[in-house]
Amino acid sequence: MNNNKKFLLLAAACLFLVSCLTLVLMVQSKEPQDQELVRSIKKDIEENDVFVYSKSYCPYCMRAKQTLDQMGVKYTVKELDLMPNGEGLQIQQTLAEHVTGVRTVPQIFFKNHFWGGSDKTVQGYHSGELQKHLRSLGIAFTEQKAEL
Repeated sequence: MNNNKKFLLLAAACLFLVSCLTLVLMVQSKEPQDQELVRSIKKDIEENDVFVYSKSYCPYCMRAKQTLDQMGVKYTVKELDLMPNGEGLQIQQTLAEHVTGVRTVPQIFFKNHFWGGSDKTVQGYHSGELQKHLRSLGIAFTEQKAEL
């Protein structure tokens, strides 16, 4: 092998190693930010009996919040699309990657545990599963069933 080929092979290997190192550093620098967001999310759901991550324009979010409203459930909501500087998108990504494994909203938590989204909430309401679950957790709601 001549010197030019050796040089090119060595240069390619160096570029590959630099690329790998850059990727590792990018992942490591993202981890503290992810951990901070995980702490913030855990604080949100620990400090509120019912917490909803939502987007203000999302019809599924509206349907889930309407169900909770009809039941008289008091909840705290964080509208991810109304947050500044892309924070809502970062929270949604962190929920998916580190908390629930779910990429969509709404994401509803009861007493620090992930319940689910819109379909589970509405179906649970109609089947009585939601009322049973809320009752077991001691979360107040209106017993009368309203048409949704």
